[in-house]
Amino acid sequence: MSKAVVEKLNGAEHAGPATGRTVPGGMAERCLVPVAFPLFGEEKKPSQYLTPIEVAEILRVTVQTVHGMIASGRLPAYRACRTRILILRADLSSCIEPIVPETYQGK
Repeated sequence: MSKAVVEKLNGAEHAGPATGRTVPGGMAERCLVPVAFPLFGEEKKPSQYLTPIEVAEILRVTVQTVHGMIASGRLPAYRACRTRILILRADLSSCIEPIVPETYQGK
């Protein structure tokens, strides 16, 4: 997106999401680049790679638990651009184990 378009969007007044009232200052107070939303009827394709936050939401555990699983080697992860940690969606099955009825203690 060009700098002129971003400046125009950031400087313009726009309607608030629920009230329909205009909000002075446009989007500049919240973000520098407008967020693109999918069109109606257009489905968002699931990404092949997930962040630790997304994995925690899927597995219903904390982000610290996900990082612990990565550190212990139970969950394979990849580093992108030196700072981002990504997990392949297909690798999530490696940390899911079947429950053996004899050893299940229930919680």
